[in-house]
Amino acid sequence: MPLPVLDFHTAFAMTALSAWAQIGLLWLLGRRFWGLGLPYAMGATACFGGASLCLAMQSSWPYQTSLLAGLFLLIGGVSLLSVCVQRLRPPSWSDETLCLLGLPWLLLFLGLWLLPSDGPMQWTLGVGICGLQLGWLLYRLQRLRRYTPGSGWVMVVGAVLVQLGGLLAWLAAGEAQAPAWMLWALCLSQFLGWQTLAGGYVRMLHDYHGERERRAATLDALTQLPSRRTLTEYAALALTQAAHEGTTLGVLVLDIDHFQQVSDRHGPLAGDAVVRRVAWVLRNQLRQQDFAARYAGEEFVVLLPQASPAVLLSTAQRIVDAVRAEAVVAEGARMEVTVSLGGHVQHASPGLCWEELLATADAAFYEAKHEGGDRVVLSAVSRAQLAPAQPEPGHGPPHRGPDAGERHDDARH
Repeated sequence: MPLPVLDFHTAFAMTALSAWAQIGLLWLLGRRFWGLGLPYAMGATACFGGASLCLAMQSSWPYQTSLLAGLFLLIGGVSLLSVCVQRLRPPSWSDETLCLLGLPWLLLFLGLWLLPSDGPMQWTLGVGICGLQLGWLLYRLQRLRRYTPGSGWVMVVGAVLVQLGGLLAWLAAGEAQAPAWMLWALCLSQFLGWQTLAGGYVRMLHDYHGERERRAATLDALTQLPSRRTLTEYAALALTQAAHEGTTLGVLVLDIDHFQQVSDRHGPLAGDAVVRRVAWVLRNQLRQQDFAARYAGEEFVVLLPQASPAVLLSTAQRIVDAVRAEAVVAEGARMEVTVSLGGHVQHASPGLCWEELLATADAAFYEAKHEGGDRVVLSAVSRAQLAPAQPEPGHGPPHRGPDAGERHDDARH
């Protein structure tokens, strides 16, 4: 008994049904991530299934009509999928989202209106728009990679590349009736692509959620800078690397002047605004390789790998100037904010420990506090390494080396 022969129209219809079945799978496995764009993913899957169904209707509909209808749905699906990816990074809803949803369809409608009787140009325009969408989607996925380190990202990118390859084959064939082998290849690529895309997207959501929880455990909630524990772990690694390479490691200890008075006078929310402002300055004034962390309360610590005393001094002075340059407005109050910094830089050696570097920089910091604050003081060792002819930028009296002394917590306020 001969086996029934499956024609490609039926195959495309089965592909459509398979895509629609993925909607239930997405909801079942990913409903806990509803706020991360899952409804858009389900809508995109519905559009992809509709595109496959349009191709299955080539025997009942005019060929050009089925192709254009499939393109419309495919463009809509890629738009919704792009919004899914975009919503994984803040801001979750922006002008970019509106462009992703509306601009591709608007361009296609304009093309159909301006070229009402030019079928080949309409076809080329539609495939081109969809190809640009997929290219933009790949760009957004590439930027999302560090937030989704698992296999889900790889599956989604692979599925997008497969669909992009199918579009290129369509574009090469033009509006004319595609050969049977190309239709079968397109059907198979769509079937595998939709399955991989749905499973990969759910996996990517799990990866993203896990990475976000891991990052939250290493970041300070108020400033989004690394926490003290993360700083300690990073400092040990940075010191080991500097000792291995025979380079220097600089440390800055920074504290907000009169912070307790700000909190007492204007309230804790105003104090939080001041702390966030200083953290923002640190992110914008440091080099790419530098590492800033919130150490405790209003105190921050910065590590500067491969920094010379001159670099340490200029970086610290930039921070002091940037904090002083702009007042913080919060809780109906305008607050002038200043900081004090102590710094130390030293060539790393196998016997050097992180606590020694921190203690030396902390002693210099207390010297800056006792001199009135709003200034930079380097350790005696670091100041001795500065070129004699180099001017020392600063605010207030000339910098002096610290005397060995005991730490007093009330000096911070």
